[in-house]
Formats: sequence, C-alpha cells, structure tokens
Amino acid sequence: MFTQQSVCNLRVMLPQPPWTKSFNWNLHITLDGEERIPFHLLRIEAAKLFWADPNTYYLVESHWLLEGGYPGGTCYDLPFLAHVQNVEVEYQHGSDNRIGPLHDGIRDIRQDVVRNFWNTLKKRFPRVRRAVINQNWESLSDKDYNKPAFPCLKILVESCPLKIDVSAFVLEEASSLPENTTITLPTNKWQRSLYRPTLDGEWRKVAPCFNRKTILMPMKRFHGPVGEFEKLRYLRNRLALQHFALGPLVIEALDRHHFDEGRQEPFLCPESGCNAYFEKAGQWTMHAIETHNVPSIKEKRFDILPNKLRDAFERHESDLERKREEVAGESRRMFNEWNEEGGEKRRDIERGWMDQLENEEAWDTGTEARESELWKFFTMVMNPTWCGQ
Repeated sequence: MFTQQSVCNLRVMLPQPPWTKSFNWNLHITLDGEERIPFHLLRIEAAKLFWADPNTYYLVESHWLLEGGYPGGTCYDLPFLAHVQNVEVEYQHGSDNRIGPLHDGIRDIRQDVVRNFWNTLKKRFPRVRRAVINQNWESLSDKDYNKPAFPCLKILVESCPLKIDVSAFVLEEASSLPENTTITLPTNKWQRSLYRPTLDGEWRKVAPCFNRKTILMPMKRFHGPVGEFEKLRYLRNRLALQHFALGPLVIEALDRHHFDEGRQEPFLCPESGCNAYFEKAGQWTMHAIETHNVPSIKEKRFDILPNKLRDAFERHESDLERKREEVAGESRRMFNEWNEEGGEKRRDIERGWMDQLENEEAWDTGTEARESELWKFFTMVMNPTWCGQ
C-alpha cells in the first residue's frame, strides 16, 4: 500500500508530458514510489553513461554496510562494485537502532558503528566519489528533533570521509505544495529534499528534489543449494517491484491514451464519485496520485482503461503471475525435499549448505556456518509451522 508520504516520490517518478520515451512495461518501483532500474536494462547506455555520470547512482542497502559488507549478505556481483563512483545508500528502517540505540529515550551514538560503515563502503566501493544517503521514512522516535536530518542520519553523514561528496536525501513536511498540485487534502504535505552538510556545521538544501537514476546492480552467480535458495529470494523481490508498478503504469497509460501523440481528448475522472475533469496532459496523473488510492486503481482489474489497454495490462499481469508461480513452484519443491519423510534428502541438503557456508567466500557472513543468517532464514522458511508457507 502506497503511503501518503510516497506521493512526493510518485510525482517525480511518473513521466510528465510531453512524453519523450516509449511506455515502460519494465518499470520497477518500491512501495514508497521510488524507481529502481535493473542494470541489464541500462546496458545499452552503459558505455555512454559510464560510471561517473552525476545523475546515475548505484543502490546499496544500509543494513549490509552496517553488518560489515560480507559477501554472503548480498546478492550483488562484488567485482562490479569496484567500478562504481556514485553510491546511493538506502537508509533502511532499523538503521537508527544500530547507529544510536535508545536508552531511556536518549540516543547513544556508537561512533565505532559509524566508522565501520564508512570503512566498509570504501572497501566495497574503492572508487566512490559521491554518496547519497536516502532516508525515505520519518523517524517517529526522533520526530521532535530539529530537522532536516534526524540525529543518527546527521552523525552518519557528517562523519563521511572528506574525499567523498556526501548528501542526504530526506523526507520532510512541505512548507508549501508544488505549484502544479491539484490536492486539497491537508494530510498530504510531504516532500523530498536533498541536503548537504557545510564546513560550518550547517545543512544546506541543495535541491527541492533529487532527479537521478537509481540502478540495481547485477546479481552474483548463484550456484549450489545456498545459491538456489538465494536466487529465489532475489527473483521474488524483483517481481514484487514490477507488481508495485502496475498501479502507476495504469495512471500513466490512461493519461497518454487521451493526450499523447497529438491527441486532445478531455475526460472525466474514472473513479466513482469524483467529478474532476481533465483538459490537459498531466492533470489526470497528478490528480490520481494525490487524490486517489494508487493500489486500488490496479486492484479494480484495470476497469478504468479502454479495452485495448486493459487487454495489454492483463497480459502483462499474467506474465508477472506466471513468473511468480515459477518461483513459488521452485520454493515448494525445495520445501518438500527438506521435509520429505525419512530425512535423507534433508541431510544431503544440509551437508551442501554447510560445505558452501564454510568454504565459499561468496557466502561468507563473518560468522560460523550454523550461526549464519542465511542458514537461520533458510531453516525458518523450511519449517512447516512458518507463517509464510
């Protein structure tokens, strides 16, 4: 479910008229409305963009860096990281508690964790020149703290090595809504802003937004029982990003149907009980993401679309469901083998896992094999009592 805060991301993410690119059926977005571009979709442009393009950033998760950046903690192709110059760190929920755990309502900032974060980032990205820390959520524990950055993010950014140009991309309450907004509801008052710390200890707003391409780096080679399981997790997450994109794609498709390629076909809002009327390209897109529930648009089985578009979306959704069922089928096969009567296959699978976790660098998590989070998660998922089954 897209949140009120995600509206500010959707405003930037959805293409605005005049539309200069073809309709993107391969759109990947998060539940927060941020676009993610798989690297293989960028390959045509890679030689031209190369690594230093200031508007192209490669995504890495904060948890992985905070946990030491071990090979087993990521699905990324690690040799690829050595070429990256622009890094976007997704500052995930829970990062605050790693950097500054709360004690009696007070943050106890752990400088050793902050130092290790930057040391790990430099180790994994030895050519890094720019880093953006992207916090796309509000820290409720620190909501009374003087913004723009909450205390843990502030300390993290201000501790960045001098050779790295660092910024923070934050979520904040908007002092005023964008000029082209159609919204009248006072509850939707969020914006994204890019800030940079200055030498005098202040924070300067660099831009009211941050238009960039965020790239999902290529995956590592998955092999053996550990790789088979992790590949399914990887594919499941990628398919989820495409599934989240269905609602926004419906919005864009309807706008383009009425106003793209020279067409001027005004129309009434297709949502029941809404009398909004759209005479110009882009008005429907802004109205839909600011006023209506984006996921519900998709859940209505694409009924707001003309027949030709509806057929195309149903085929696209069916293709995603087919791929998702293939992943689910492999997961069921793995589950059944693990739980087969007699336990012989389970012993074989366990031996394979222990061999990889103990001997292959690609699955090293910095712990003993049986203490590895990879092994713990696998055995949890294979348990018939696990609620995810």
